[in-house]
Amino acid sequence: MAQSRPGAEPNCNNWGTNLFVNAIVSDGDTVYIGGQFTYVGPHTGAGVPVGIPTGKAVEPFPRVESGAVLAAVPDGAGGWYIGGDFLEVGGMARERLAHILPGGGVDPAWNPGADNTVRALALSKGTLYVGGEFTSISGRRGRPARRNRLAAIDAATGRLARWNPGADDTVFCLVCSPDTVYAAGVFTIVNGRSRDRIAAIDASTGRVTAWNPGADNYVLALALLDKTLYAGGMFTAAGGQSRRNIAAIDTATGDATAWNPGADGAVTGLTVSGRTLYVGGNFTEIGGVKRNYIAALDTASGDVLDWDPDADNVVIGLTTSGDTVYAGGYFTNMGKHVRYHLAAIDGKTGDVINWSPHTDGPVFALAVSGKIIYVGGYLQSLGGEKRNRLAAIDAATGRLTAWNPDVGGPRGYPTSVNALALAGPILYIGGFFESIGGEKRRNIGAVEVASGKVTGWKPDADGFVSDLAVSDTSVYAAGSFRNIGGQARNRLAELDNSKGNATPWNPDADDDVLTIVLSGSTLYAGGRFHNIGGQFRGHLAAIDTASGMPTPWNPGVAYTVAALALHGPVLYVGGDFQAVGGFARYNIAAVDAVTGDVLPWNPGASAAVVALETCGWDLYIGGCFYFIGGLPFECIARVIEAGAVDGSWNPVVSPPYCVLALEVSGNTLYIGGHFQSINGRPCHYFAAFDGPPALSSISPNSGASGQVVKVKGLVGTGFREGAQVRLSRAGQADIMAKTTTVKSATLITCSFDLAGAARGPWDVVVENPDKQSGILNAAFTVL
Repeated sequence: MAQSRPGAEPNCNNWGTNLFVNAIVSDGDTVYIGGQFTYVGPHTGAGVPVGIPTGKAVEPFPRVESGAVLAAVPDGAGGWYIGGDFLEVGGMARERLAHILPGGGVDPAWNPGADNTVRALALSKGTLYVGGEFTSISGRRGRPARRNRLAAIDAATGRLARWNPGADDTVFCLVCSPDTVYAAGVFTIVNGRSRDRIAAIDASTGRVTAWNPGADNYVLALALLDKTLYAGGMFTAAGGQSRRNIAAIDTATGDATAWNPGADGAVTGLTVSGRTLYVGGNFTEIGGVKRNYIAALDTASGDVLDWDPDADNVVIGLTTSGDTVYAGGYFTNMGKHVRYHLAAIDGKTGDVINWSPHTDGPVFALAVSGKIIYVGGYLQSLGGEKRNRLAAIDAATGRLTAWNPDVGGPRGYPTSVNALALAGPILYIGGFFESIGGEKRRNIGAVEVASGKVTGWKPDADGFVSDLAVSDTSVYAAGSFRNIGGQARNRLAELDNSKGNATPWNPDADDDVLTIVLSGSTLYAGGRFHNIGGQFRGHLAAIDTASGMPTPWNPGVAYTVAALALHGPVLYVGGDFQAVGGFARYNIAAVDAVTGDVLPWNPGASAAVVALETCGWDLYIGGCFYFIGGLPFECIARVIEAGAVDGSWNPVVSPPYCVLALEVSGNTLYIGGHFQSINGRPCHYFAAFDGPPALSSISPNSGASGQVVKVKGLVGTGFREGAQVRLSRAGQADIMAKTTTVKSATLITCSFDLAGAARGPWDVVVENPDKQSGILNAAFTVL
């Protein structure tokens, strides 16, 4: 089977995570990832229309890729106006304001644009009122016009209106009555007049009315019911009365009414339905009653209703549709149900509804239009699933599988999976954690590949495990531990693969071991150590797997070794160093695996190299560098057969933080680490670079002309969901396969109708959705 190199464009159909990916291992059909993440999901962007009945994204919709959506309102025709700090929507430049049309397009003509964050929107009588932090809005012909934190825009055309009250500081919220726009935020002056954090503005003229309740600190949320304006925020006084974070203000007089529940923390979200005011925020008590972050109040009396969904963190966005309350915020549980940042709640009972389109970040904006709710916030993914530090990805589809071992850790500590090693039906796991599948497994454990269930293998390490290597009978562990497998073992140990007991093998490193690679009877180790087995070995050593003693092999590295990769007689070394064996080598080097001699190869990296992976004669390099081999590369590079850095393969990782893990499977390169996008395309912490599919066999490999042949096994690697299969022969029309099913990344089934097909050999071609194709020459014969 021919080996082809992965391309430089990521496959954005692959799901990503919400935090670092530190380790990757693949068995061809499934890719296992480990790290610090707690969520895995598709790349949807910061604003997504979600079906109210289904809880799924309503396709198609334009991706908001470059920032957050902080405000949204329905346009009345099945679309939405959105505001935030984004710069692009659906591939079109849109500065912090956009109009999303019914059906999922971006209004091509509507493009006012703000020079800073938009935080509030309100639509009334064909005018979109806008509040935020901006000081100008694009007017006619794209020319910026001065608008200090308040503006009005023609909802149909996107033209800037003359309405221009101006505020001296941020506007957080807006609500409208037929003739008045109520604004609230941080400001103390509006339209040149003193207005402490809350104001009423004539909807036509932009003049501030005489109404002037005032609040002594931030007002963050507003809701209007008849002649009462409800205000929430961080204040202690409003409308001339002592009011703790929530108040009701008479729209005629500006005085606070007698309504006075009081909250012990900030109120950040309000919405009214009937005679009930739903409240969200950072409180745990309201109206003298315990309520965690969300509550319902009687709009007349201020009494706290029995309704008690019980969130585990701050609620920001609130809206209603019929008898359902939708809540967004920072929470990950609502009413003891897992709900990542978004939940639906029965408006009468407070019961959490079985509707859970999880997101990877907090939700701020919610807007209902018919049977669709637009969801916006500091999110990049909606529709994924909770996965604690360990997950499995289907290699053909790029989507999460149901496999879910669940790695847990001590609250308040950076729980992480750092190492994965696959040995047949068992996946070995190392890192910094306390449990797997609810069972105690301190920093090291094993799960069944098929079921995800934790095995009885229980070495129990008292420090983190950074790397693992497996042999037929043993598992080698490296890290910071001092005890493992029931024995004192300093940072390196051999564990039997049945129960996890430490063997007598005991190299005894004097500091952390970060990386290991096994080759026959030798284990190569790198890290921060200076001594192995009582002998000086500067950060790099070769250890005999029989005796546990270091061999004479001793290149010596000037500082930390973080990554090793072996190819034949060459050991590639990466880390944070400036010399190897007395030769200048910046963060990457090649050493003779037999003699320990430093080889002439010397590309040099500008910063640490922390991941290495070989594929054929190619070497993939990951780390925190921005230059390697004298060329600009951001965190990832490829060295080709001749030993030169491949200047034609240069994915741009952004932000350029670090690539921490590499894995090649077939013709696909998987990378994990700390990044958000590649080549400007969303790839959150995990990405795949596909090469063309590679074909190895087809069964059956022949069929009679005029017959329909069912192919039970087209075998290879790199098959992606949606791939097409055809038979091809010079001078003949292609025969396209029917009933094609991509069973996995390595198996396709299909059928060929050979009616009228010319007898003789035909090539078999598989073409993935990205148009990359693989061919198996003369592999199928028409009889």
